[in-house]
Amino acid sequence: MTGTNYAEALRLRGRVVAAIMLRDIRTRYGGIRWNYVISILWPLSHLVVMVIAFTFVNRLIPFGTDSVVFISTGALPYVLCLYPARMSAQAFFQGRQLLAFPVIQPMDVILARVVLEALTASLVGTLFCIGLWAFGFDLMPQDLPTALTGVYAAIFLGISLGVFTITLTSIFGIPGYLFMILSMIVLYMTSGVYMPMYGSTEQTRFWISMNPLVHLVEWVRSGYFEMHTPVELDRKYVVGLAAFLLFGGLAGERLFRGKIMR
Repeated sequence: MTGTNYAEALRLRGRVVAAIMLRDIRTRYGGIRWNYVISILWPLSHLVVMVIAFTFVNRLIPFGTDSVVFISTGALPYVLCLYPARMSAQAFFQGRQLLAFPVIQPMDVILARVVLEALTASLVGTLFCIGLWAFGFDLMPQDLPTALTGVYAAIFLGISLGVFTITLTSIFGIPGYLFMILSMIVLYMTSGVYMPMYGSTEQTRFWISMNPLVHLVEWVRSGYFEMHTPVELDRKYVVGLAAFLLFGGLAGERLFRGKIMR
């Protein structure tokens, strides 16, 4: 295949992916008017409720900082991981009928959902920060690159987990999807979103360190505070795990494509 043919093939794939994204935006919630706004308001409202609830419940905030900022920097990576994971995992089940068109390949459906979820999560995070600023809370980090890379690492992990769940669901059915949801709940409960687990034993800290969400929360917060936390931040672990899940999910899509298509 010549360079011209490669370029034309890439343009075709780009148009197909863009068309799938537009279709997803218009039909995600049954084609109701403003349906994509729900995709933004849902995680955004989740963030707001978490921050309000736990700001009033958890008065003892470490690092001598504003409780809203502390809670927000823990809730943000969790929500921006959870929602891309959930929605990416549903890519085939919500777009399987598109595969009836010969021009559309399974990877187009996955790629369209991945790109859309990354953009949606970015918009949710931006609106959340703007909203806090409007109410007088300064969420501008001391180290912006560190905080931003932590946020996008959370989105990357969520998307990778969602793609991997496509394979799990193709093998085990609904239990595969439920396993992902339950895993996110367990990760959340042991993540230290609201209070780092300072009193943990060495063995407990070892098991907590296996939780990638712990590292994501510390990653984002390290852009805001000088932290001394029970678990040493390991960025390579988070990115490596996300890459493993992503490539595992893509390999599984090829291996179990027949079951996924059914």
